[in-house]
Amino acid sequence: MTQKTETDIIDIDDLASLAVAVQRNSSHHSYLLSYPNINLSLYDSVEAALASVSSGTERVFIGNLATTDYLVCTNALTNLKFIVFEAEKEQSLHDDIISMAHNLGHYVIAEGVEYEKQKQYLQRHGCDKIQGYLISKPLDEDAAIEFLKKINNT
Repeated sequence: MTQKTETDIIDIDDLASLAVAVQRNSSHHSYLLSYPNINLSLYDSVEAALASVSSGTERVFIGNLATTDYLVCTNALTNLKFIVFEAEKEQSLHDDIISMAHNLGHYVIAEGVEYEKQKQYLQRHGCDKIQGYLISKPLDEDAAIEFLKKINNT
C-alpha cells in the first residue's frame, strides 16, 4: 500500500533501503525479516501503519490484503493504492500448507483472524478453524470458560 502519487515502488526489490510500515508481530513482520535490506517501521496496529502512509510519514505499508482493503475503505484513505507483491506465490503457499497439514491428518487453525473477509478466504482454502478478534478478544481464564459455555449451549 502506497500513496497514489508513488511511482517508484512496483516490486519488493524496490523496498531496499526504505522504511516499510508493518504491524508488529504479524506474519508480514516475520516474512520481511528475511529481507535484510528493508528497514522495518513497526506499528502496533494496521490502522496506525496505514495512517502513517496516508499522511506521508511512511512510503509503503505491507500487510494482509483483505484487512488492508477493509480498513482503507472504512477509514476513507482515498489517497492510497495497492501494490501486490508475490500474490500467487503467497496463495500457493497457503494452499500448500493447508493441504500438507490435511494430508498428515492434522486440523488447520489460523490465528490472528480479525475480519470476516479473512475468515471467508481461509474457509475457501480449506482452513478448519480460526481464532482471533473476529471470534473474541483475549480473555482471562474465567471469562474464557464462560465464553465456551455460552457458545457450546447455542
